[in-house]
Amino acid sequence: QKYDKVQLEIAKLETERNEYESKRSLEGQQFISKKNEWVRQVQELVDKISKIFKANMETMGHEGDVQLEKKERIDDYGIYMNVSYLKGQKVTKLDHSQHSGGEKRVATIMYLLALQKLDQNCPLRIVDEINQGMDAKNERKAFAALVENVCGKENDPEARMRGSQFFVVTPKLLPNFTYRPEVSVLCVFKSKSMIPSTQWDLDLFIRRKKQKTRVT
Repeated sequence: QKYDKVQLEIAKLETERNEYESKRSLEGQQFISKKNEWVRQVQELVDKISKIFKANMETMGHEGDVQLEKKERIDDYGIYMNVSYLKGQKVTKLDHSQHSGGEKRVATIMYLLALQKLDQNCPLRIVDEINQGMDAKNERKAFAALVENVCGKENDPEARMRGSQFFVVTPKLLPNFTYRPEVSVLCVFKSKSMIPSTQWDLDLFIRRKKQKTRVT
């Protein structure tokens, strides 16, 4: 009787094991199918970002692309940028030890602009001192690319209505830069010795500056 009872228990456990393995196999196949579909959609998105990022970098005389880093676990997936700032140099992964702060900032703002091209529904965007650490040449190119991405081509007046409002917080203005009519410059002053806002007259200050320049 004990033997028969153990045999029944064994048969029951074998049945449960077979059912579990069958279920695990089915769920494993479903997971692989869902993961492959997820990877496909993410790869398509990254390819779109990479195409725009590449074009943005080319406008500045550089090269670059965006790649999806695939891992065994989905949690370990990531996105990285390949860049090259010297003509004829092979693109390499953007790295804190290999690239300067200015180079990293150039790639970052070109990446942000690529993301903006994909999502026009965001009402406003803000970047803080993104131009810090850039050399003068890249700083001008980056700002020009930002204006064009936000405002569109100068011969496309409707482009501005399709874009987002973009705030750039910076400690300095680019000198001798042609600012488009769509760009508003807001100067913030904080000092105990500042004149009251009622006495602030920018046109008067400009006239005085011009007069002083002519006299000099």
